[in-house]
Amino acid sequence: IRKFLSTEEEKRNALQEQATHIRTGLTKLLETQEQVAQLNKEMVIKGEVLKAKDEEANMKLNMMVEKQNEAEQKKAQAEKLTVELAEQNEQISVRKVSVETELSEAEPTLNAAKQSLAGIKKSQLDEVRSLQKPPPPVKFTMEMVCIMQGEKNVNDWGEVRKAVAKSDFIPSLLNFDPMKLTEKTIKQVQDNYLSKTDMN
Repeated sequence: IRKFLSTEEEKRNALQEQATHIRTGLTKLLETQEQVAQLNKEMVIKGEVLKAKDEEANMKLNMMVEKQNEAEQKKAQAEKLTVELAEQNEQISVRKVSVETELSEAEPTLNAAKQSLAGIKKSQLDEVRSLQKPPPPVKFTMEMVCIMQGEKNVNDWGEVRKAVAKSDFIPSLLNFDPMKLTEKTIKQVQDNYLSKTDMN
């Protein structure tokens, strides 16, 4: 009986020890499960934070790319404008040389014309004004002069005679600045007078 009881005691102790091991294992398993659940929660939160930061980084990157593209476009426009300005300056320089050449060639003629105008006497103007029906070259010349002086209704010979009768007619011609002629006036004189065969 003692042996039976001893054996029974050993089996009971062994079973209790096994139960203790099982309980310890289950406890650790539950703790591990809780830790895993907590880690999962933390991973979800960190994942959301990382996602937000990633979106923010992408947005900043897009803004940087956009600004870079805008800067490149402005640079290209500035380079294009620089080229255009250089071309315009070149054209202006060429035109300036051409105009200066034309003016230097025209200056003797202009001075000669002014000398001729200075030599005109009032009696000669009175003779022109007295003409009721002047010859075409005289009429055309006087009309053209009046147009360049800014007179209106030059097709009416009476209006031309009034302009010639002004006391400042000759001085205004002597002080005449051809550079102040408008393109419209130049075209009018060229088309209506200088291109006419009657003026040759």
